[in-house]
Amino acid sequence: MAEFKQYSRTGLSEMTPWLPTTNMKDVSVSQADKDNGSPKQGDMIARNPKSHKDLWLVAKQYFEDNLEEISTTQDFGWAINQIKQGKKISRGGWNGKDMFLYYVGANSYPVSGNPGSAVKGLYPDDMVPYSAYIAMKTVTGVIVPWLASQTDVLSEDWGVV
Repeated sequence: MAEFKQYSRTGLSEMTPWLPTTNMKDVSVSQADKDNGSPKQGDMIARNPKSHKDLWLVAKQYFEDNLEEISTTQDFGWAINQIKQGKKISRGGWNGKDMFLYYVGANSYPVSGNPGSAVKGLYPDDMVPYSAYIAMKTVTGVIVPWLASQTDVLSEDWGVV
């Protein structure tokens, strides 16, 4: 067997408590957990968020040592990590319906077709290099570059759209 390495989680875990009435027919349980008396009170049933038929038991002690329930809203640092993973985010405190932020990776784009563009001829093939940035879909449906306010940075009402 190859050497074990440590990994951190990049996504969220979906779980529900095990109950005596839980149908365990399609739930994977390791032999080690069975040997320790699982399923039992305090155990959790996890599911793959991309395949809800993929279910497994998480023993109570492992759950308590490694996982905690999250709020449906989070802080700004969490929000930045989400957009870097390709997710759309927004704040609960925003008034505009259907507004969200997303990450735009570094890339090159053609010079704007506006007459007299300030950068026309400045870059090879008129391809302007852009650094990565955060964009916002506004309430009117327009996409604009976004800059966080102090209120946005300190808020804890961020969520994935």
